[in-house]
Amino acid sequence: MIDLHMHTNYSGDATDSLIGLLKKAEEAKLECISITDHDTCEVYEEMKSIDVSKYYTGKMIRGCEFTTTINGEGIELIGYNVDTDWLNLELPKTYKYSYPELQEFSTIRLIEICKAEGVVIDEEAIDLNAKISVREMHREIVRHEENRKFIKDERAWNSPSPFFREHVNNSDNIFFVDKTDWFPTLGETVELIRRAQGLVFIPHIFAYGEKAMKIFKELTENYHIDGIECHHEQHSKEETEFLVQYCKEHNLYISRRK
Repeated sequence: MIDLHMHTNYSGDATDSLIGLLKKAEEAKLECISITDHDTCEVYEEMKSIDVSKYYTGKMIRGCEFTTTINGEGIELIGYNVDTDWLNLELPKTYKYSYPELQEFSTIRLIEICKAEGVVIDEEAIDLNAKISVREMHREIVRHEENRKFIKDERAWNSPSPFFREHVNNSDNIFFVDKTDWFPTLGETVELIRRAQGLVFIPHIFAYGEKAMKIFKELTENYHIDGIECHHEQHSKEETEFLVQYCKEHNLYISRRK
């Protein structure tokens, strides 16, 4: 078993420390892993100070998950076999804001959207001085039953991930938060991965909901892609089979998230 899409607390949306994640990977008997934190490779700098083999004995591929946009909608690309030392110097120039800062910006914009669209929220329950996130905003929105008319999809109502992917990142949705001014363009992101001597992969494509195939065609027809994350917990069996077959037909690498 392998897992080529893992996050540590450097990402801002995960809680595992480097050593904690390595121990979990060893306990799960994963033969190969990749730590792909969001827009940072700091974990690989920390890795220099420990003996990794004390905690994990499998193979490791260096990686990073890069946030970019299509028409203002946030998506991700993963770079594998990247030069993490070079990226640690380059990424602070490319990504102007930290992940927690972006979460705060998104939350503030969501509050403005809710007020403008008549979405019921209790502003006093949202502590802007605390560590806030889209996940917390989702919890506040669904706390009010009358907001079901704004989120008709049960998956998005019950879970923050579909809400984020299919509402906050969907330019056709009232909850859409435009991220054009926050992240590098698709072309710039692909070039960044290439300059880091990495391979460009498309992760969790069907997590983007109804726009997944449009985004997939945009990426595969207009950019040189090396591989696709075919196996992901948010992909159905049929979606996984489609991606695997596509990779075979186009001679692309296949990756998986456990």
